[in-house]
Amino acid sequence: SKSAIDSGENGLPLAQVDHVHFFREDVASAATPTWSSPVSFSGSIETSGNITNFNQYYATDGKDTHITGLYLGENATTTPTVSNNSVAFTINGDQDILYAAGINAGNRNNIAPSNTLNFKHKLTQFKFVAKTSSNIGAIDGINVNIKNYNTTSSISLIDGQLGTWSVPASDKNITLAAVANGGDSTPSNGIMLEPNQKSIVLEVTAENYLTTAQTLTIQGKDGTSSDSFEAGKSYTITITFTGQEVTATATVSKWINGQDPESGVIK
Repeated sequence: SKSAIDSGENGLPLAQVDHVHFFREDVASAATPTWSSPVSFSGSIETSGNITNFNQYYATDGKDTHITGLYLGENATTTPTVSNNSVAFTINGDQDILYAAGINAGNRNNIAPSNTLNFKHKLTQFKFVAKTSSNIGAIDGINVNIKNYNTTSSISLIDGQLGTWSVPASDKNITLAAVANGGDSTPSNGIMLEPNQKSIVLEVTAENYLTTAQTLTIQGKDGTSSDSFEAGKSYTITITFTGQEVTATATVSKWINGQDPESGVIK
């Protein structure tokens, strides 16, 4: 399975990223690429930033070469289908979607001095932590279901904008590590979902604490007028068991820092 792509302070990936798609379109110097029928090829991004299998040559007719990049979190190399300048994709929470805006690499007579593709995260990442107060003992068998998250969309090769989301899944199950009395669990792996949602709905169970699923709605709040969970940000949702109620708060960590969303409570 795939997971979130993390990078260091220098912007380079901490581990090699495989199965990355690149798209090329050659146009006249004064023209703008339409990305309607580009040539595609695949490669890997090494931790140095170098790209493997990037064996491209300038057009002999003097046209400018434009390149854009897309990572869909795939386990194997595929040939993406471009329709109306966009590529469709499906997620199940494990895929990180990355897009690099197109660059003009110049032409054989006027080579661009720097050709850097800047990949950015297009989804929102969530991690989950369980916490207990010191008066209720250890808790195990903790499960969190993310309810009715959308699974399909598309991404524009022109500007990286995401299309309409659809096909909601019934849930995404995350099992958290057991929590000692008064302790915290280790964070779950990152779950990548549709960005800019106003809220997410969780159902929480715990074998020796909650035998009936309890519903918790986590509201997005990131210091913007939209008050949504934003693209490229990672939110840690802490679910606290107190002996009287289960509460939840959220913080934001790298990928990009942001403000805490609203808290939620399960009675």
